[in-house]
Amino acid sequence: MSNLLYRKSYWARSYVGWPRFASLKPNTAHTTLANWEEDGLVGHIVTQNVDGLHTRAGSRYGVLDLCKTLLWYVYLEGVVHELWRLSYIPKAQKIKPD
Repeated sequence: MSNLLYRKSYWARSYVGWPRFASLKPNTAHTTLANWEEDGLVGHIVTQNVDGLHTRAGSRYGVLDLCKTLLWYVYLEGVVHELWRLSYIPKAQKIKPD
């Protein structure tokens, strides 16, 4: 955390990889589970996936993301801050080197 070069490298990789990650679509398993939730057949979905695709497929109330998702980022400055990643991308586009 205290190494500036490491943090810059992390955010550069995150910025470059974001378009591919953001373009992912829910698959049949995601939509099936969402349908089962809607039909009352599934109460909760516990996942380690970080892509948010269960929610994007339509699951609303029962998704527990054990590892959070990459849609949020957390930074520390004495306290923990969680921010919506999509709010970061426009800022990064303005400051990225050519």
